[in-house]
Amino acid sequence: MASKIKVDQIQTADGSGTIALQNQLSGMTYASLPTGSMVSYHSSVLATTNGVTFNSGDYADSGLSITLTPKSTSSKFEIIIHGATEMNNNNSPGHSGQDHRILRDSTMIVAGRWNEYMNPSWASSDFYPWLNIVHIDSPNTTSSVTYKFQGRKYSGSNNSWKFGMNTGGTAFAHMIIKEIL
Repeated sequence: MASKIKVDQIQTADGSGTIALQNQLSGMTYASLPTGSMVSYHSSVLATTNGVTFNSGDYADSGLSITLTPKSTSSKFEIIIHGATEMNNNNSPGHSGQDHRILRDSTMIVAGRWNEYMNPSWASSDFYPWLNIVHIDSPNTTSSVTYKFQGRKYSGSNNSWKFGMNTGGTAFAHMIIKEIL
């Protein structure tokens, strides 16, 4: 059985008056919220069980993408990328690396690289680093924007890398965006 409490007023602690409860939130806008308030949350999960392999020197989409419309031109977006990766050695020594970047529409806003030297004694070994990126972006618009995560193999590498590799039957890669006023 569900319970409800219905009241129209609450008496103040000292008994000197009452507090009306009707329409307490009417007229509230995003502009009336304090600075630092989180006003929206968006997430994207890689939709494959095998992850995405980057084996080209050209950037390619990872499958993580979020389109949103900022509430204010002063909004800031905390962008979080988190995922399991696999750097393949392909039975040859040398550099194995991953380049990655975040785009806002077609503009690159942050880029990074993980580079690992695989020596001959590791010839049949792969490397499994976690990728974690946190970036704050200020798009300064109220028009729709699309954020996407891309990757490519490190240009000095003969090897590939995988993002969102299979972890027990499901891919593990997320993009989260929090809008903050």
